Amino acid sequence: MGAIKRLILLMGGVCMSTLVFFAQAFADEDLSALGRDKAEIRSTIESFATLADQNAFEYLGRLFAPEVKVDYTSAFGGEPQLVSNRDLMKQWASVLPGFDLTHHELNNIKLAINGNTARVTAGITASHYLGDGLSEEKGFWQISGRYAFELQKQNQQWLIAALTLQAGLESGSRDVLGKAAALAQARLAIRNSQRVDYQSTDTQVIKDALAINNAALWPKPANPVAAGSEESPALKVVQNFFAAYGKGDTEALKSYVADDVEWHIPGRHALAGTKRGVDEFLAFFEQLGQAGFHAEVMILAANDTYVIDAHRGWSTTAGADENIDLNWVLLYQIEDGKIKRVQNFSGDLYASDLFFNHFVDATNNQPDPAKQGGGQRGEKHREQRGEQKK
Repeated sequence: MGAIKRLILLMGGVCMSTLVFFAQAFADEDLSALGRDKAEIRSTIESFATLADQNAFEYLGRLFAPEVKVDYTSAFGGEPQLVSNRDLMKQWASVLPGFDLTHHELNNIKLAINGNTARVTAGITASHYLGDGLSEEKGFWQISGRYAFELQKQNQQWLIAALTLQAGLESGSRDVLGKAAALAQARLAIRNSQRVDYQSTDTQVIKDALAINNAALWPKPANPVAAGSEESPALKVVQNFFAAYGKGDTEALKSYVADDVEWHIPGRHALAGTKRGVDEFLAFFEQLGQAGFHAEVMILAANDTYVIDAHRGWSTTAGADENIDLNWVLLYQIEDGKIKRVQNFSGDLYASDLFFNHFVDATNNQPDPAKQGGGQRGEKHREQRGEQKK
């Protein structure tokens, strides 16, 4: 019996060695070009769902070919589209960030490779949640089905060239899509501002920006108008504009700006961009009024066409930890006695991005932000400027 046991153990060892050999052989084969292609394709498809849920559209767009055939007709009707990857990202970014949470769960991924083309199918359950306890908008929509992808290998990279949704079961209400679209722009700007800047970890940059914007370093002169600019017609337009703004006189404001005025706000926050026309211009200034913005001019200089305005600008209604207090410079172009074009320069773009994103988020979630208190920094400035607290 002892010899038989030894024989059995020997045979078992041989079989185990054989299994290890073949397992290693299959593993080596999987590390071949074909195995690498399969891994990259699966990574692309899985990243497609994850990046969409994270609203990381700048990275999601890299998974797609320059032109993509998109077919969602089984869910939404219409016709398949041939769009650029950039336009596709714009479409998705106009809706998905408006949700408080989305979860695109892929399952049963199958793929087949034929040269530089791959076809992939995957089950999908896409859940969309609106409402986190703060937002007044609430709702849920879920759709399941199956995705069919076509990928092409371009410049040694597998890119999605076509995707088709074969829609299945639904639950909840599609009404949340429209509600999310209304919130998407502001929420995406907030999420973008929350990115971790791993490339710039030197906090000295932040400290320097705070230090150079210290109000004590920039006292208001007795006469902010630069010598030689006093009689400039362009300057008088801007001064009259400021006077009307200070009084909250909307009709007077409109009389000092061109019908096709362009007012550019820098940054990557929810209010950034060019305000075109009187209506967009007035809507922007109405929002500034809700933020309780005040300004103290440090210098005004002008010629016949241009006016440069450097001023101290601070807010008073966003809360103690969310106010802003910076130097700003505005370049005005005057045409036919009206403000034609304005470019705004912030003393600290990062701080203004953070402030305006928080401010827009607050106005979305609070019914009357104008009734909130001014915050500590606002109180501080009223004290510095001799204003009486209310």
